[in-house]
Amino acid sequence: MPLGLPDGYTLDASEGPALPSGYTLDQPAKRSAVADFFVSMPRAVLSSMADRGSALAQATQIEMGQPVDVPSGPETTSILEKNITGELPKPQGMAGRFGGALATALTDPTAYVGPGSAALKLGGAALSGLGGQAGEETGIPGAQFAGSLAGGIAAAKTLGPRQATAAIPTAPELKAAAKAGYKDAAESGLQIAPSGLHQVAENAKQELLREGFDPDSKVFKLIGDAQRIPSRSDEFVSSQTFDIFNKRLARISRETQMGGSGPEPTADAAAAATALRHFREYGQNIPERDVLAGSAQAYKDALGTANQNYGAYKRVQGLDTRINKSENAADRQVAGSIANQIRQKVGGMLDKPAALRGLTDAEKAQLDLINNGGVVGSVLRQAGRGGAPHVIPIMGQMAAAHASGGASLPLWAGMVGARLADNALTKARAQTLADMLAKRSPLYQSRESALPTTNTQPNQAQLLRSLLLSLR
Repeated sequence: MPLGLPDGYTLDASEGPALPSGYTLDQPAKRSAVADFFVSMPRAVLSSMADRGSALAQATQIEMGQPVDVPSGPETTSILEKNITGELPKPQGMAGRFGGALATALTDPTAYVGPGSAALKLGGAALSGLGGQAGEETGIPGAQFAGSLAGGIAAAKTLGPRQATAAIPTAPELKAAAKAGYKDAAESGLQIAPSGLHQVAENAKQELLREGFDPDSKVFKLIGDAQRIPSRSDEFVSSQTFDIFNKRLARISRETQMGGSGPEPTADAAAAATALRHFREYGQNIPERDVLAGSAQAYKDALGTANQNYGAYKRVQGLDTRINKSENAADRQVAGSIANQIRQKVGGMLDKPAALRGLTDAEKAQLDLINNGGVVGSVLRQAGRGGAPHVIPIMGQMAAAHASGGASLPLWAGMVGARLADNALTKARAQTLADMLAKRSPLYQSRESALPTTNTQPNQAQLLRSLLLSLR
């Protein structure tokens, strides 16, 4: 029988007489979502405290071997409301339940145990409480636990300590690092026997003769200079002298002339590239018998680091050049958007085996993604052209409206938005490829190794705190 009704009366007229004349049903006023959120907090805190107090008292009596006569949490809450606080508002809807979950989490001592900043602990408690309630609202078994843990992860990622990241080197920085490395190699103090230089020069000369290069060219003259260095036992070839030969050959190897399809290497450039390969291979593998002073390993390490940084510089610079040309062509409104230009100029590397030399499988995969756009890029490209109303429903609706004589502006806006998104996505993917190339350089790796170690224990502690909060 409902409390407060005369005998024989019910609230449902189908089950008996309705309320008699003069009786009314006292209904609480409907609160707004915002008000429900905040006014539900005190009772949630009281209930949480009562639950913990009851559990602690019951555990104490059990430990002492006494009969358990402490009321449960809900009963304790009712007693407190009747005798101390008065009746506190209960949640009327979802907003109130979320407010109660937030208040309960923030006042739970478990949320503040262990390492971590105050911001991390407060944020972790709040996000865990709200995430757990969101999971509970779904009614899915285990969702409350998953939501609370997800809130803790979000707090750890946004408010917890994070490992510092190294700055990705630019092409000019890689070039400067390579120059510094070559200087270190030249000044390493290595002294090699002239006979070693004579032999590498002779090997280079013989290969050039076999390939039919002109023996009167300046490359042969340079090789002859290397062979004319005195070979008496009291003479030596310094690392600086050896470096000079490498630089001269490298300079000649970059010579070009205009051919039918644009700049092409000169005959001297091709010969110098062949000779340079011999000199560099010798520098990377100097026999111990040729070392008169200094450390061949130190020279090799400095030279190898310089070569790797220089290789990364050339790859990054080449990609940057292609991206810059794409942007310039798009600015001049030549052959479409910047996305199309990048796909043509950067993706075109896939058609040139020489351009792929030195790339890893991951870098080639990224290049292929730039070229074909992937699923997202393809959809944006088609939508930007107005040719994919069947792919994006809203584009189809706009196209139908346009065909009937209206909505031309929304259709145009949708196409423009798709083009802008395609441009941004393609540029970001090209930049990702540039970053991948730069990260393989010794310069980036040295920056990474110099980073301070970050203590991530507070993040791990936050996950544990969120786990415990999910069990409340």
